[in-house]
Amino acid sequence: MGIFPGAARLVVDVRQTVPTPLARPGCRSPALSPAAPRRYGGAWRVEVAEPLTPLITRFCPAAHDLLTESRYPAELMRRKNNRVLLALGSITLAIATLGCGRTTPASTGSGARPATPQQAGTAVARSGYSSTCAHPPVPLPSGENVTVSGHQLMAGDRPFVVHGAIIEGLQDSPAALAALQRQKGTAYANVEAAQRAFGSAELKALRCMGVNTLRIHVGQPSADPESALYFKSYLEHFVTDVRLARAQGLAVIVDMNDERHSGETHQAGNPTMATVRAWQAVVPMLANVPGVMFEAFNEPLLEPSVPGAWRIWLNGGLAPGPHSQGLFQTVGVQQLVDTIRAGGARNPIILMGLLHAGNEGWTLAGMPPVADPIHQLAFAIHFPFTGGPISKDEPKWNRAFGDAAQSVPVLVTAFNVNSSVHCGPDTATTLPWFVDNYLPAHGVGLVAWAADWPGTIFQRTYTGPLTTLSHFTCQKGSQDHRLGDGELLYNDFTTGG
Repeated sequence: MGIFPGAARLVVDVRQTVPTPLARPGCRSPALSPAAPRRYGGAWRVEVAEPLTPLITRFCPAAHDLLTESRYPAELMRRKNNRVLLALGSITLAIATLGCGRTTPASTGSGARPATPQQAGTAVARSGYSSTCAHPPVPLPSGENVTVSGHQLMAGDRPFVVHGAIIEGLQDSPAALAALQRQKGTAYANVEAAQRAFGSAELKALRCMGVNTLRIHVGQPSADPESALYFKSYLEHFVTDVRLARAQGLAVIVDMNDERHSGETHQAGNPTMATVRAWQAVVPMLANVPGVMFEAFNEPLLEPSVPGAWRIWLNGGLAPGPHSQGLFQTVGVQQLVDTIRAGGARNPIILMGLLHAGNEGWTLAGMPPVADPIHQLAFAIHFPFTGGPISKDEPKWNRAFGDAAQSVPVLVTAFNVNSSVHCGPDTATTLPWFVDNYLPAHGVGLVAWAADWPGTIFQRTYTGPLTTLSHFTCQKGSQDHRLGDGELLYNDFTTGG
């Protein structure tokens, strides 16, 4: 591992290479576990042939995770190496499987002990979730499209209500990941692990959870040709991953992200000309791919209290940056829509509103009309607060997005509640009512944060267990990775809520 820095995506047929008795429960390969395969350089990974994938996933998930999905620059290796790499890939898989059962499971990195089989069984029995369900649904076949019609999203002639999950791990080029590593905190480790986790097994697991849509960040600095974090083949591999998700029957929202997790160190907090350049690079590669939507900019920080905020949101202007860094020249959402349409894309475009002060998330209240020549716009907010009494929170939801949902398609494109953030004294009762009653009644879809971030949907990884509201307590600043909305969302998504 680690000696082929330029390995390309490759599928190794190992059906006749590793005999099935070698796969054993509770496994982790001592030979391979120290390796940290990265998206664009540093290690070689193999995509296991489909007939063996369920076996490895069931009996040796750690080895499967390590061996799934190589995403390294194709231009860094020559075709003449393929036969050698095929053989080495098969040998590597055999070594990984032989190592099963010889060591203890890897640390979760969260400070919590790994769940025992008894504990894991209890979690699965309670939620019903299995990352390797026998017949995962195919919610949006690869040739089927999503369009806007009135105040709804449609898949063909039927309403399409988004039940989604965010993917954090695909937003960083090698330069962006290196920039993130230089920053303090756990973001680098989480993003790097998320990058390694992405692949067929994770996509199947999310379909087993009832997810019909992935919201995948594209890193603005990695996609902007004028950025120091730009990487030539990043977008090529990003597009390959989007198409992999579509091939598995998942709709995809591609959103432009310029936050810290993208490696950005001087973000303006709102769209700029860098956003325009990044979309000019992305659009030609994904224009008119069925089932792909574009979210113009992730979490703009412009607040309603700024004089002329909605005018700036629409047409651009000077706006405050994050952390009191002064004023930045921004571009408006109208220019972003025009840029995407100029690239020939007829994909639906999703626009976020303004950031509401306090803990109420984003809002669409007072939003001006945006011109789109093909009338394919939807609108989004993030993290509506669900920690107070329903009688107090529901009027806030109505003002922020519920009223708007009567006339335009509205999505909550990022949502999470855990024991540390977005919670309150009434979360355990208000949150289920919001998910199971309020959102369906208003036709509003929801995208959960995140499929690949510990302590959000899942306690650790997509293999489970899910986070739970059982014995939920809100302790700001002290997260218990067992607590959260994972089980609630699984039950909602799989019952068509």
